[in-house]
Amino acid sequence: MRISALLPFVSGLLLAGCASQNAGNFSGVPGPSAGVGGAPAAMTTPAEEPLPQSQSAPVPAPAPAPEQTAPQPPIVAPASSPEGTVMAFNAVGQFVVLSFPPGQLPSIGQMFSVYHNGLKVGEVKISGPQSENNIVADVIEGHAAVGDKARMQ
Repeated sequence: MRISALLPFVSGLLLAGCASQNAGNFSGVPGPSAGVGGAPAAMTTPAEEPLPQSQSAPVPAPAPAPEQTAPQPPIVAPASSPEGTVMAFNAVGQFVVLSFPPGQLPSIGQMFSVYHNGLKVGEVKISGPQSENNIVADVIEGHAAVGDKARMQ
């Protein structure tokens, strides 16, 4: 019941507001901003005073500055060699399971260096078998641990 009583009132306000032809007096550019004390900032132009006449010889104009070229962005090329991660290490069998990004699986027989925290700790040779993005490699020299990185030599 209350809704039916309020509906004509709200509709009347809505129609009265939309029917108004009052176009706002808005400027496309804002006026000057207020200063620190709230007063409008003063718009001043420098006074033009005649330059004093000197009796000396005219000073030559400074040489134009050389054109500065914008610095070139560095060239970033994708890594051409695949980098794998040691997922498992078998000390008895002296082999590791390497995981590579999709589409970057190396071929059998390739040699990889194994790095732990950026230091070379061993070498492996891809021997297979492979399963999806994982492949087995034999440890040729050194050792490996889970999480080490393998990069092509």
